[in-house]
Amino acid sequence: MASTKWIPQRTQIDMMEAATQPTHLVRVCDAKELIKEAISAITLEADLVLDTVFAGAYDSATQTLTASAVGITEVDGIAVSSGDTILITAQSTASENGLYEVTVAGTASVATILTRSDNFNASEKINQGIMIEVSGGTTYSNSKWKTIITDIPFILDTSDINFDRVVEQPRTVSMDFQIVGNDSDLEFTFTHGLNTRSIIKSIVNNNTGIVEEMGVEYPTVNTVNVFVGNPLGVGNDFTLTLITVVAPL
Repeated sequence: MASTKWIPQRTQIDMMEAATQPTHLVRVCDAKELIKEAISAITLEADLVLDTVFAGAYDSATQTLTASAVGITEVDGIAVSSGDTILITAQSTASENGLYEVTVAGTASVATILTRSDNFNASEKINQGIMIEVSGGTTYSNSKWKTIITDIPFILDTSDINFDRVVEQPRTVSMDFQIVGNDSDLEFTFTHGLNTRSIIKSIVNNNTGIVEEMGVEYPTVNTVNVFVGNPLGVGNDFTLTLITVVAPL
């Protein structure tokens, strides 16, 4: 009997339809990988992040963390309110970590209750590399955190959920301006918008490629003046390059 070589091909099928052909299985696997990639590219938002243990009990049936004592709960120096989204990162049992919504804000007679957020309450919603942006807090305002998942497959309330803070590095910015000779001007003013006087400058003759020295001053944090001793002739042009380090985006 002649052997048959199977060459997989992509087949468009209804994903709700039972897989009846080998190519259907290939398609389902492809889809799973695409879903994983999409999840890892997700950016979620939180109001506050707690990087210490939330003292309370977790109930997997209701997906809630209930504070062990009554009273107002503060997270990163802010008293939480009902509806706030809290990123929990440091539970002793790491499977309890995650995004939670404040469903009951604590008072003098009521304990705070946190419930897993709708976008973080099922195994298929959680994956490696999900970015979470935190908007508030006294220490971690405008910080970013990323999920660290090691269990494959991931199982909510069983697998550990950890988070790393994403510390972005300052950026180096370079800007070029043209100093155009016109037989008359002795001063050239440029607006750069870098909001600093801490700038490295370089002036290069466009015709020779030689670095030239000219008088430079920074009257404001967003402007630079270049001075020449004699008017530059037409065609005697230079490139002014400004380089500085700015905060991360």
